[in-house]
Amino acid sequence: MLTKTQSKLLPFLEEYEKVGEILCPYMMRTPTPNYASELLSTDGAGFRHTRVGDLNLSPLETKKLEKGSKVNIFLGSSSLFGIGSSENKFTIPSYLSNLGLNNPINYGIPAFNSTQELIAYLIYRPKDVEIERIIIFSGINNFTLKEIGKVALPNMNPLFNNDIITFNINRDKSFKLLTKTLIKKILAKVNIDQYSLSQVQNDKNTKKFNPINQTINDLQTINLISKGTRSKLYFFFQPLASLLGKELSSEEKRILDSLKSLNITTEFLNKKIISQYNKSIKLLEEYCKHESINYFNLNNELKINTKDWFFSDSIHLTDLGYKICSEFIASVL
Repeated sequence: MLTKTQSKLLPFLEEYEKVGEILCPYMMRTPTPNYASELLSTDGAGFRHTRVGDLNLSPLETKKLEKGSKVNIFLGSSSLFGIGSSENKFTIPSYLSNLGLNNPINYGIPAFNSTQELIAYLIYRPKDVEIERIIIFSGINNFTLKEIGKVALPNMNPLFNNDIITFNINRDKSFKLLTKTLIKKILAKVNIDQYSLSQVQNDKNTKKFNPINQTINDLQTINLISKGTRSKLYFFFQPLASLLGKELSSEEKRILDSLKSLNITTEFLNKKIISQYNKSIKLLEEYCKHESINYFNLNNELKINTKDWFFSDSIHLTDLGYKICSEFIASVL
């Protein structure tokens, strides 16, 4: 949901609201397949196209390449998908294509956790091409889900909108439950009710969920795949407005202030997420070092000018933000 400030400063963001999504096996959700507009387009599985010369490439469309062509795989969530970019050509994979990287393929899907990122790649692994690198641009969603997600089983990564997915799976018997949940969400939106948040916090399995352990577990599998394909593996922990340490531009201040007004849980959640991050981010760094995975935390690596309009919200970037990240990534590949 966009604020009035976002709609005024970045009117094209409304296009991302229109894309929508569908439920799908294994990955749970994906953007509307075969969506096409002047701003963005997706393939038959909902993956966003990457502009590579005159081609629009995606996980389903590597067949456009000659057999044996070199490709670079990008795994991630909404920031990799490019929410906040004004066109397909301004996503990180598209920027890197312009910087000379061979055939970047964007597997990023909004509202994915690390396990879903892995599953998406396992289902749609490219064939008849040479994988040069597997590049992960991700990291924050597992932390967010620790605070707002809900799981029914131990050792399971929470999902975004778990209640909506549960309703669609159990449509006949869940109407009353979904209605009750939606009412609570609406009340929370208007700052009346925090019951749903407290219920999530009290969920036994969610309280035990460790976001970094889950990230590392999934990364172990990706590392094995990387070794099997003789490709280099990179992990770029994505920048977050509250972690980057950047002095905000006037536009960023306006946007973040407008987002704070949406509901009273925002500041609380942000503090919880940062607390979890501070406690455990070193474990990810140490794992990558031990396994010789190329690891970069962009919250520490990027040097941003005060006036740079880097964020379109607290997580997603602007065209300039994606460009700056892409230039750093290109410098270390």
